[in-house]
Amino acid sequence: MLQLSVEGIVDQPVDVVWKLITNPKKFHALRIPFVYENYATGEPRAGSVFEARSLGGGPNWHMYVVDCHPNREFSFGSTETDWTFHYLLKEQNRKTFVRFTRKFRSTFFGRVFGSEKKDCRKLADDTLDSLRNACKRLADGESDGLTES
Repeated sequence: MLQLSVEGIVDQPVDVVWKLITNPKKFHALRIPFVYENYATGEPRAGSVFEARSLGGGPNWHMYVVDCHPNREFSFGSTETDWTFHYLLKEQNRKTFVRFTRKFRSTFFGRVFGSEKKDCRKLADDTLDSLRNACKRLADGESDGLTES
């Protein structure tokens, strides 16, 4: 398994970033793959379950919130104890430092993309860039920060 982390500053307070990264309805805008459904509303908590399915359709499977410490740490994955997507947040001067880590099943990405580590790095970078863009759109007055220009 390949695990990659990207870090950066997002120009929004931590509570704004938290609302974007913890809502499965908004994951698609952050370049987190799959379609997420049947999730509880309200604040997430460790042990929460929601469903995911491929963008191309197919059967649903469960996703679990593994770690959830409001405004600090959020992770989820396909088992109750092991995350695939992990965020660490720290507010600094009304901006948020973000470390996003993603685990990749290397055999899958090696077959699909060929140049595995480079392509996986791009996917992780895209998630951080998408989070920055969503926060900028929020700052520019969009209600949910998710409408692509």
